[in-house]
Amino acid sequence: MIKRAKRLDAVRGFGIDRVAAAADQPAHANTAWRVLRMENLDTDLPLPPEAVEVTRAALDDPVSNSWLPFTGDHDLRAAISDHTAARTGHRFDPEREITITCGGTEAVLDILLATIDPGDVHPMSRGDLEWRITIPDDGHLPGGGLVPTLIQWPPARHPTDRMTATNVRLVALAGEHPEPAPIRAAIAALGLSERFKVTYGRYPRVAAMLRTPHGVVTL
Repeated sequence: MIKRAKRLDAVRGFGIDRVAAAADQPAHANTAWRVLRMENLDTDLPLPPEAVEVTRAALDDPVSNSWLPFTGDHDLRAAISDHTAARTGHRFDPEREITITCGGTEAVLDILLATIDPGDVHPMSRGDLEWRITIPDDGHLPGGGLVPTLIQWPPARHPTDRMTATNVRLVALAGEHPEPAPIRAAIAALGLSERFKVTYGRYPRVAAMLRTPHGVVTL
């Protein structure tokens, strides 16, 4: 058996194989119990006729059988630029800012590897508190300050253990960024998608909504 690389120890699976197996069980028990495979969402749906026609025509086109350009077909990238501009009001440059990948999961990994650098881990201390924190070499804030800095506290001593209880509670976090896609991907990788919503904005910014004894305030 091939040994699993240690760098994968902290990587969590999302159980798609178990979901697929569970979806098949009712149909195996009774063919009348058809299940829509939600892990792919579209398994039971036919392909759009226009997509089938274009795909068949492309088989006879030598240009369509080339891997080049590696960033994806230019016309497709231009169409994506038009589509996102119509939806968001922001136009991405199809030459420099759009890349075609073979799937959504691969795209998330590509985005994280290409744009997010949390930095090296450094030991820090203040008084009798000690922790480890990621700091990029140039000191920049990852994602313009929207991607959380990673801090690891020792299990036996955490600063929240000393904090006095208050009636202040975090209600919501929201952010804006001129390129929200890689920021959302990084936040999703940390399991924070439901707690921190990021949308398009001209400049990076973060807002926190707090519930206090005097009402809700936004910082």
